[in-house]
Amino acid sequence: MSSPTTDHWQGIKRILRALADLEDEIAWVRSLLNELKLPLPRKPILWCDNLSAKALASNPVMHACSKHIEIDVHYIRDQVLQDQIEIAYVPTADQIADCLTKPLTHSRFHFLRDKLGVTPSPPV
Repeated sequence: MSSPTTDHWQGIKRILRALADLEDEIAWVRSLLNELKLPLPRKPILWCDNLSAKALASNPVMHACSKHIEIDVHYIRDQVLQDQIEIAYVPTADQIADCLTKPLTHSRFHFLRDKLGVTPSPPV
């Protein structure tokens, strides 16, 4: 991140916004579980394959280069600081959801599908 381009910042902002949207969903589930008197077994983990976005979301220090990021995106940082969620890094190669969103080789698709826990249906 020594000299990020405009495209780089736009990508990071999209990822941070997606993390904030996901945290909204987690907050809803947390509220529902509280109403049902069911505690969360552990702090939710949001997996992110962008180290720059993870660093911005987890680092409480504001830098000059990140001050232009919209206020709503800082919500995710506040949730991390309040220990409500954890942001963890997942290498792009280990993104399980890729089998649902990207064209893959047969072997890669089967590998990720199996990690997702989806099994092929038996022949009829």
